Amino acid sequence: MARGNGRTLIFVLYAILGLYLLNVGLQFVNLPEFFLKLNKWIVIIGGGLLIFESLKFLGAKRVAVR
Repeated sequence: MARGNGRTLIFVLYAILGLYLLNVGLQFVNLPEFFLKLNKWIVIIGGGLLIFESLKFLGAKRVAVR
């Protein structure tokens, strides 16, 4: 696996999840019934990813740029 592909995959996952959550709130596009049945699980996964990334952010070491 080339360097950076994992980060790209995580970015795409967050982008899709973010667009879905925006669409649920603002109703830009009518979603099929299949997605509406999974809405609870999608929100749970989104919340888990946000918590995971916030903990990762707290543990990140900052490098001073001179």
